Amino acid sequence: MAPSSSVSPSRRNQRRGRSPGRGMRRVRREYRSRSKDRDRSPPLRDRDRTPPARDRERSPPPPLRDRDRERERDRERERERERERERERARDRERDRDRERDRDRDRDKVSQRDREKPREKDKSPTAKDKVAPREKDREKLSREREKSPPRVREFTEAELKQIEEETAKRLEETVQKQVEAALNSEEMKQKIQEMIDEGQKRIVDEVNKRLEEEKQQLLEEARRKEEEARRQQEELDRMLEENRRRVEEAQRKAAEEQAMKEEERYRELETLQKQKEELLRRRKKEEDQERAEQMKILGKKNTRPKLSFGFQAVSMGPPILVDPLRV
Repeated sequence: MAPSSSVSPSRRNQRRGRSPGRGMRRVRREYRSRSKDRDRSPPLRDRDRTPPARDRERSPPPPLRDRDRERERDRERERERERERERERARDRERDRDRERDRDRDRDKVSQRDREKPREKDKSPTAKDKVAPREKDREKLSREREKSPPRVREFTEAELKQIEEETAKRLEETVQKQVEAALNSEEMKQKIQEMIDEGQKRIVDEVNKRLEEEKQQLLEEARRKEEEARRQQEELDRMLEENRRRVEEAQRKAAEEQAMKEEERYRELETLQKQKEELLRRRKKEEDQERAEQMKILGKKNTRPKLSFGFQAVSMGPPILVDPLRV
């Protein structure tokens, strides 16, 4: 059942002096029908009343009740009405201030007329007096204001204020007229035209100067880039020349080393050839000596030729060596 502390929207509207509309009647009927349904519904068992923890975590949050929605709408309407009343009070205060200013202005005008009546017999003031009051009159008015009662003093202050405002207004109008007359004169127009021409000329000169500066900057940049490219090309040529010189030096050293190796090899071959020739010469000399000795032996014992192992008997000529393995 609905709590006893809650108040229906219709009763709330009746307290405020308004009758509930169709929407409020419909909300009231729905609220009553739901209350009756809740009263008729059977009591829930413990297992139906408190679902498991995992079901409570997975179940979506309960929707906002219609009663809470209606309360929120009522609060919003109340806040809107309060804002409207605040705006109305602000308009009333502004209207009261305007009325107060109008009353003060009318009071100042009446006091001004009352003070101007005894002055009608005096002479008309000059243009200088119209523009601003004299210092003596100002001092006299201040003394009279000090001696006068508060009400008269208030009127005198208002009068002085009005005179000052009127003086400032006339002075401003006079200055404005003089400025307009000076601006509309031919001399001023000519000066303005000269100033315009000078300004245009100055702008053109500045633009030309800026263009010339930008042109010089571009030329300087192009010259700098060209110098940089030339310096890079010279550096590249110097590097190529250095590399070529190093390659030639390496090739020359390699050729010299190869020539020295060839010469050394040739010398070794020549030395070997000389050694071989010397060896052959010694062998030939030894063979000649052996043959001469054999001839001497053969010449002493002429009975028969001497045969030795590995030699073939020959009556004439040098001995021939025979390989024993082949025999």
